[in-house]
Amino acid sequence: MKIIFERLRIIIKYILFIIYFIFEEFVIKMAKRLLIFIRKFDIYGQFIGFINRSNDLVLLSSFLLIAGIAEASATFAVFLSVRGFVKLGIFFYILKIIIYIPTVDIFKHNKRRLLKYRIIRTFYYWYLLIIGSKIYRNIKKVFKDIKEKIKAFFYPIRETFLNFVGFANKK
Repeated sequence: MKIIFERLRIIIKYILFIIYFIFEEFVIKMAKRLLIFIRKFDIYGQFIGFINRSNDLVLLSSFLLIAGIAEASATFAVFLSVRGFVKLGIFFYILKIIIYIPTVDIFKHNKRRLLKYRIIRTFYYWYLLIIGSKIYRNIKKVFKDIKEKIKAFFYPIRETFLNFVGFANKK
C-alpha cells in the first residue's frame, strides 16, 4: 500500500510540474506582450535610464530588490493558491510578471556590470545550466509537440466557429 501511495505521489508531482511548465510558458508569452506595452511609457524609460546611469551599487541593489519583491510575490501567490484563494493567487502571480519586467530590462542593459558580482554570476550560471540541459530541452520539445497536437485538434473547430460567426480566417 505504501508503494502505491509513493507512486501516486510521484505521478501527481509530475502532473503538477507539467501544468506549471505549460502555465509558465503562457506567462512568458504574456510577459513579452506586456513588456512591449510598458516600454511605451515615458516614465518607465526614465526609470530604466536612471538605473543604467547609476553606479554599480545602486544598480545591484535595485536589481536585487526588484527581483526579491517579484519572487516574494510569486511565493505569496503559491501560498494563497494552496490555501484556496486562487483568484488572489493569480493576481499576485500577474503582479510578479509586472514586477519582473524592469528586472529583465535592467539585466539585459547592464549584464556586464551585474555579472561582476559573484551572486549574480552564480545564479546566471545555474540558469544557463538548466536552459542548456538535455532534460530541459527534451521537456520543451515534448511540450511543443503537445501544443502542436492541441492546435491541430482545435483548428477545425476554431475555423468552423469563425465561419459560423462570419469572421473567416483570410490568408
